[in-house]
Amino acid sequence: MASSLYWYKLVFMAELLLSEGLFVYKLKRRSYFPLRLAASLLLSLSAALFCPVLFYNAWYASLMFTALFLITVFCIKFCFNESWINVIFCSILSYTVRHLAFVLYNLIVTAFDLVEAGALGTYLEHAETDYNPFTAIVYGASYYVTYWLSYLFCGTKISRYEELNVGNRALLSLAAVILLVEVLFNAVVVYHSAASYDKTYLIMNYLGSFVSCVLILIIQFNLFDKNKLKREMDAVQLLRHQEKEQYAFSKENIEIINVKCHDLKHKIAAFRGRLEESEIRDMENAVMIYDSIVKTGNEVLDVILTEKSLQCGKNGIQLTCTVDDSDLRFISISDLYSLFGNIIDNAVEAVLKAEACKRIICLNIKSNQKLLSVHSENYYTGNIVFVNGLPQTTKKDTHFHGFGMKSVKMIVEKYGGNVLARTEGELFKLDILIPLPKADPTT
Repeated sequence: MASSLYWYKLVFMAELLLSEGLFVYKLKRRSYFPLRLAASLLLSLSAALFCPVLFYNAWYASLMFTALFLITVFCIKFCFNESWINVIFCSILSYTVRHLAFVLYNLIVTAFDLVEAGALGTYLEHAETDYNPFTAIVYGASYYVTYWLSYLFCGTKISRYEELNVGNRALLSLAAVILLVEVLFNAVVVYHSAASYDKTYLIMNYLGSFVSCVLILIIQFNLFDKNKLKREMDAVQLLRHQEKEQYAFSKENIEIINVKCHDLKHKIAAFRGRLEESEIRDMENAVMIYDSIVKTGNEVLDVILTEKSLQCGKNGIQLTCTVDDSDLRFISISDLYSLFGNIIDNAVEAVLKAEACKRIICLNIKSNQKLLSVHSENYYTGNIVFVNGLPQTTKKDTHFHGFGMKSVKMIVEKYGGNVLARTEGELFKLDILIPLPKADPTT
């Protein structure tokens, strides 16, 4: 008759595959994925079924479960087009969650004496425990709650449209070592307790295992969050660099256009009396569209507003700007261009989805002796989701979109300011306050 441990291998594999499914299904799939998945499931379950149980001790049990786990790691790599480090990250995460559920179940069963001598029988040659409806309920609840909470707090951070890019092999290796030591230590304690049962000793072991698993999860997702933040910062910096180059390009183009338009105005005047007056007016109006450069007293702001005014005019958008004599020289050229460029670009993207009569953008820039105030408002359609006070992009591909508002916040905070974004009815409103630098008394 097969031993308890022999059959438990299949249960272990089923639990592990379910846990892995929670965290890998959003990864990039290889071609012929359904066939690859079917082959992987067959291989994993067959390995668990036919793996021999040669010895009943902590070392062999740990080696056997580790070998079964490694088979699933290779299967994940076979099914998903991800780097090895990403595959190992998800695999360790999955094993940790599965082990956490196992520990929770054993802790409850042992603490409340639901079966004789705890739940040690699964590791032995002959089962010494009788399971009952209470253990079944605890088993289902322990695994369901652990898997659900783990997916809620960990799995949802893995996006289908973003690169995983875990990086930092040192911290990932640390998590793997902690998990390996924890699994081995747990097996040693279980086999020791089977020979000399001590309820208090077992409970303390399970509590330690629980804390170790939580620590591993914290390490992994602090690692994941830091790398995600680094990728976002790199993307924002790239955006800033591109905007700096775009400013120089836009400034040069606007200067060329206005010089040419100025010359054309004089040439058009020479045609008066030779052409119909209506034709002359049409030509002058066409030139005036480009000759109406915005004058605010700040060269950078003039370039931005002129450029965006032309863009808005082309798309039937009314851009209204009110600018007082604020001294914006304390903000660098690249920061100023990026700040107002992103504010207007986001507003343009929003109003283009609205009906024609609501394609209106209002921008107000003013200051007093202490604060620079920027207020922008525009119509929007649909729902806006805010995360950490910032509206999130509505595009699915967040790997390439959604950095405009992050750039705005980064620039404002660089100068000690604050950003407040909100919605009121059909209006999206953005308010920025930046403290003005104190005037130098020597100047």
